Amino acid sequence: MNIGSFFEHPISTELKNMKTAPGFFLICLSLLLPLSVYAGRPDPLLARRLSAGGYDAGSMVEWGLVLKQQIDTDALRKAMQLNRYSAQERAQRIMREALSLQAATQPILIARLAEQIPSLQITHRFWVSNMIMIRAEADALNILLNEPEIDLIFDPADYPTRAIEPVHAKAETSSGQETPEIPGGREPGLEVIGAPALWAMGYTGKGRKAFTVDTGTWTEHPALAHRFVGNFKPISEGWYSLESRYPVDRPSHHGTHVNGTILGLDTATHDTLGVAFGGYFMASNPLTHSNLTPLHINLLSFQWAMNPDGDTSTFDDIPDVINNSWGQAGAADTSFCQNWSTQIFNMVEAAGIAITFSAGNDGPGAATLKHPQFVNTNPVNIFSIGAVNGNASGFPIADFSSRGVSLCGGSGPLLIKPEVVAPGVNVRSAYGKTGYGLLSGTSMSCPHVSGAVLLLKEAFPQLGGDSILWALYQSATDMGLPGEDNTFGNGLISLPAAFNYLSTHHTPAPAGGGPIDLSLMPLSIPAANGPMYCAEQFASGMDVGVGLLNVGDSVLTHMILTARNRNVHTQSIPLNLQLSPGQVHHLTVPNIPVGEGWNELWFTGEISGAGTDADPVDNHRSTRFLVQGLDTLNPYPPTNEAQIAADGWTADSLVYIQNLSDDDYTWDTAAVGGLSRDAYAFRLKHLQYGGRNRQRDHLISRSYFTGSGALSNLTFKRAYLNRNSAFRDSLRISLVCDCGAVERVLYYSGGDSMRSGMNTMIPDDSSDWQEHSYELPELRLYPCHIRMETINDFGGNLYIGDMSIQSRVAVGCAEPQRQFSYRLYPNPSRDGFFLEGSDLPQTVKQIRLRDAIGRQHPLPVVREDSSNLWYFDARSLREGLYFLEIENPMHTHEVMRFIRLKP
Repeated sequence: MNIGSFFEHPISTELKNMKTAPGFFLICLSLLLPLSVYAGRPDPLLARRLSAGGYDAGSMVEWGLVLKQQIDTDALRKAMQLNRYSAQERAQRIMREALSLQAATQPILIARLAEQIPSLQITHRFWVSNMIMIRAEADALNILLNEPEIDLIFDPADYPTRAIEPVHAKAETSSGQETPEIPGGREPGLEVIGAPALWAMGYTGKGRKAFTVDTGTWTEHPALAHRFVGNFKPISEGWYSLESRYPVDRPSHHGTHVNGTILGLDTATHDTLGVAFGGYFMASNPLTHSNLTPLHINLLSFQWAMNPDGDTSTFDDIPDVINNSWGQAGAADTSFCQNWSTQIFNMVEAAGIAITFSAGNDGPGAATLKHPQFVNTNPVNIFSIGAVNGNASGFPIADFSSRGVSLCGGSGPLLIKPEVVAPGVNVRSAYGKTGYGLLSGTSMSCPHVSGAVLLLKEAFPQLGGDSILWALYQSATDMGLPGEDNTFGNGLISLPAAFNYLSTHHTPAPAGGGPIDLSLMPLSIPAANGPMYCAEQFASGMDVGVGLLNVGDSVLTHMILTARNRNVHTQSIPLNLQLSPGQVHHLTVPNIPVGEGWNELWFTGEISGAGTDADPVDNHRSTRFLVQGLDTLNPYPPTNEAQIAADGWTADSLVYIQNLSDDDYTWDTAAVGGLSRDAYAFRLKHLQYGGRNRQRDHLISRSYFTGSGALSNLTFKRAYLNRNSAFRDSLRISLVCDCGAVERVLYYSGGDSMRSGMNTMIPDDSSDWQEHSYELPELRLYPCHIRMETINDFGGNLYIGDMSIQSRVAVGCAEPQRQFSYRLYPNPSRDGFFLEGSDLPQTVKQIRLRDAIGRQHPLPVVREDSSNLWYFDARSLREGLYFLEIENPMHTHEVMRFIRLKP
């Protein structure tokens, strides 16, 4: 293999502008891998499973189907090198080739399988690899194995992954003996890799982006808040999660710590944690330390990163590096060396994105790297990073750092692992929402390399991520045995050496990105009363304050300010003014429309006729908030008015669940016994979750009016058993009116005093429940709602059921009863439900399925029985409360809610 020819051609500093003819991005036959002669073969792990007995008859099983036609990434990479593609052109070419292949092959296969497999459900469709994830009854495997367009079938249960656990952790707080925050401080590891040398040149990672596939992140941390992409652009371009609507971290705070090392900086204290503090970060949270995650779930994050804004004509939404602190759970298996995941890694790197992986903490034995760290399709893929002690003389290797050789074989540099090392012992970084902590592990060394990629990418923006990694690899400082070895790899990364290596072949870009740099300041919106806004506050819209700051060194003129809400273009405002360097211009944009539910406002500032903005991220600003609507009926009627009430389905009233800490453990619904009306109750799992004690969560009813002379009663039943009197879970129930301006506490209790009579932790008898009834005072013309606030002290699970608000006279309505455009009802003969509405293909833009705490779930397969009636299979849904969010082409939403009873 000619290693040098794999990377950017070193002789030219000018990139050729490509002029493409119509249809250029249609798939070229020469860029497709040849068809296999075998039809639908099981992968080695599935073959073992089948030889051991296979699956139980009639069970629902998930499989991955890898189609035969795949993009030949090596051929495509060489074609792009030959034509001197820029990094942006690489990304666009890859995306369009892959999406074209998906469109040409997957719909035909899905239609054919649906005719043969009645139980078929499509859970995920990949395009970064031509692959489909399905669920079906076990006997469908015989059909899949004989399908000629399927090359490989795998069971995702055979590919479990886990976050790499830190070797030891020490959380620090301001009340501790040590000072966790160091004003004017600088982490030692940053000096070890030579980051200050590039800072001195003016490179800080400005405008570049890292994406962390980790446990999530706390974006409000003072060292990170000003660097999160979702604080500038729509949240969908900065956060990817199948669980939570907005960024959160797991109890380990692992992802927050990693992001801090990549680019953390507290601007108030000038405490420098990160390598590239001028860059930005995007995040996802598929990883946990306690549970296993199927490999394909992690790789969905990679696919999202290829096109976060959903527009293949843009490229400034794509990250420069993807940082990974996860790997195969269980024993290493060489069948992973060249499997379907390798195709995805190759595609992402061919698109110009660098991929970094922590090597693992299974050292000091030989050959202790697992998948995907031991993959070696070329010398920097997979780019795995070991850990040294950056606080000790000579920077010795950490005992825990995983060693090579690669289990995938090969020779020369392909056989040696890891690729490089970086500081990973007692690394201080962000921890929790405001604190700091010391962690050790290769998960701490990997973000040093990802931050280095951002610095070098600012200096050499025309290069792909593979070329940046190649420079870090080639210029690393040799350590241990002479030459590359299986302990230190090619050595300790050195940013000055990597910069000099690239400078011999390429001309560095000016530090700071150029003279044109418009920045929008944080948006100013009215203060909310209580935890959310009320729709009545903004009948005519919201007034939003915007500040435009010129952080470049050129005078800016002829700017356009665009305001949007929920992807709907609201208004464009031309600004004919001169903005001198350092000058700020403030203005108020009036009457921005807001609606019920979650609102997201974002503004973009553009300069007409000017050159490229030095920082394409900070000329945007976004903000998000919840607007509570007005319910025209009792939010909890005495008897459920079932929208779905047959064959195991029943309706429930819509509530908002606003958690103030995370979406991992908050209010949800659970099957219970002993209630008079409901088979389900709202539940908060205090018992199972002690990772973030004292967290607060709100369960909030829809608003209602008590008209003149109306008296109402709130009734509900509560079940709780404290496991130990030392714990003090608490519950406060309030009547909140006038958008939070008036609050009256109806009930407050905590600890053992909340005990309801339960002897077990799950209520199953009427004696387990304690009933409450409160007279709600007449509050004329005030919209009111019930707010239930809990504080978690790790005591016992709390249940609320049979809730109702009953009026002695009819509840008054401030607006006509809302007419739904759609109707939801069950299929009486099969386990599914119908959505009915006029001309659904034209009136429905997107449908999302969420559970009670807002986590998005794969939507069961839809069958269009007619243009007015769609059928959804429900066998994959667990019991619980769900919301079907229906978005029309005008980006307005309707929410249909239902409870899935135990199948």
